[in-house]
Amino acid sequence: MPKRNTIPVHKLQEHTDQRYHLERVDRENDRIKKSAPIDAHRDDHYIFMVLERGWTRMMVDFQQFEYRGSAIYFVLPGQVHDFQGVSDDAIGWYLAIEPGLVPDLFRAVLEDPLLHHRPLSLDEPTIGPLAQCLMLAHTLRRQQESVYSRQCIFRCWVRSWGWLRMVMRGGRWRRTGIFRDLR
Repeated sequence: MPKRNTIPVHKLQEHTDQRYHLERVDRENDRIKKSAPIDAHRDDHYIFMVLERGWTRMMVDFQQFEYRGSAIYFVLPGQVHDFQGVSDDAIGWYLAIEPGLVPDLFRAVLEDPLLHHRPLSLDEPTIGPLAQCLMLAHTLRRQQESVYSRQCIFRCWVRSWGWLRMVMRGGRWRRTGIFRDLR
């Protein structure tokens, strides 16, 4: 019988007991940088990569992407992808998150077939609030687990989803509209 080549599926629960994994990528934490390249695989969760500076290269659904400077990119659950490299000076965030934590409204935007799944370049005023939100979530997660820290992280995610939804749709930030839309 001929040998079948299969693309492995990485499961979030194999890497964390939480419903998400957030990791800072910088000079102090270069575990992700050292792991490149990673062979083609699928994940059972969303992956968001926020690049504040530097460059990274990857393949998603057999299309090559390289992005530089401030950018955000996401990989949908089930998409075939591999991580091919990152610059030594790269700084950013890696977020793996269970699909159930992504609000339905934002999931619909992410999975919209008319949306071009390409890295989105961001300017400093745009990426700054997102990076601050991720840093807050990271800091709270590293502190002792409490109901308060989980609520803060959850609110931070909700705020981020609204913010990203606005950016991806090309709209303007409306402080009151974001939370109303995510109910």
